[in-house]
Amino acid sequence: MATLPTVADAEHRARRAGATLNAEQKALTAATALARSARRRATATGDEVDRSAARRARAHVKQVRERVVSARAGYRAARDSFRQAESQARLAQRIQLVEDQLMAENLAADVELEAQLEMAVEAFRVRKHDMLKRSEDRRRRKREAAAARRIAALSQGRRSSGRPKKRRVQRRGRRAAGTTADDG
Repeated sequence: MATLPTVADAEHRARRAGATLNAEQKALTAATALARSARRRATATGDEVDRSAARRARAHVKQVRERVVSARAGYRAARDSFRQAESQARLAQRIQLVEDQLMAENLAADVELEAQLEMAVEAFRVRKHDMLKRSEDRRRRKREAAAARRIAALSQGRRSSGRPKKRRVQRRGRRAAGTTADDG
């Protein structure tokens, strides 16, 4: 695929082709007027020189017409190239605009996602901190309650566990009476 000309180049070529076409059309008008006057003179005089001049004038008109046709084709091609370059430039501009919008939307979405992620992490940290704090508070309360029970038990003469001390029951028998086999 051939590379398309830039809009400015295509516009310059189209203007130049238009100017060439206008110049050729003016030349055709002038040549036609000259041929008409030469034909009238040749018809009026009937002289061979005038008839020859009229033939040359008609041939010149034919050449100028061919140049006008060629200039028209060149102008059409240049104009089409200019229009195509303009449409390509507009299309490229639209594409760039859409890409910029997508990039802005993606950036906004990334920022929003990052903010949501930070909020979620912060919420998790707060929950974890609260959970650890509650756990620490439970342990502290248990320790404090155990210490309070120990203090209360010591002040009442009990063991620190809160249960009364097991008392040994004296056995009956020699040991209980304080006698041994030697006493007998």
